[in-house]
Amino acid sequence: VDPQREWLKEPLANWAKDIFLSESFRKRGIFNQQQVRKEFEKYISMKVNLNSFHLWQWLSLELWFRTFIDGNKFPERCFTNTSLS
Repeated sequence: VDPQREWLKEPLANWAKDIFLSESFRKRGIFNQQQVRKEFEKYISMKVNLNSFHLWQWLSLELWFRTFIDGNKFPERCFTNTSLS
């Protein structure tokens, strides 16, 4: 099992949802934000962890844009309130 499958359900579900629902994600116009939201909610509600690679790619792309195009600095500790163990 890929770790992101578990991470996206918990403990990173709220973090991912915040990114998908963010103004920057919507304004980029790369993805239909409502469709992404529906896809993410569908993934979260499934009992069996299916493929989450596309979700992980969308998150990575948005974070890449924020870092290298928007010039945002990543906080030193991105996951201060989570446990990935």
